[in-house]
Amino acid sequence: MSTILRYMYPLALLFFLIDITIFTLFNIYISALTLSFYSILLLYQNKTAPLVFLLFLLSLQSFLFYGCIWPTFAYIIPLSILGRWANVLFKKIPFVLYSLIGLFIAIQGCFIEPYFFDTEIQKAYTFYKICVNILMIVIFLKYLPKGKLGDRL
Repeated sequence: MSTILRYMYPLALLFFLIDITIFTLFNIYISALTLSFYSILLLYQNKTAPLVFLLFLLSLQSFLFYGCIWPTFAYIIPLSILGRWANVLFKKIPFVLYSLIGLFIAIQGCFIEPYFFDTEIQKAYTFYKICVNILMIVIFLKYLPKGKLGDRL
């Protein structure tokens, strides 16, 4: 985990810029890399400063995409509390991470965007977005250090 902590802020900014670039090019929010990275750090890290930094990036991203930041906090804060509770209960099982990112995206796509921003519910698009982000998390977790002998800090 020390490797991730060492490069956490540049990785967060890189994922944020990738999300902004993809949204600018395709005019659609396909990959939620910043949200996926937030969910990974929510379960695999105990410090709050990186999570607050990622919440700032997520609120800035919401402001750039939609023009307001408060609907993002309406679902991220309760699900963050649920994620911390699941972390204590299940001890870093990857299924918890996959279900957490699925909940993040499903609530965003089926409740927040339609009711706050007056868009249509697109179930196939939301399912596609969940699959893409779970695939990104699987790839990222493959390179996450597992706490082997030389990984002390």
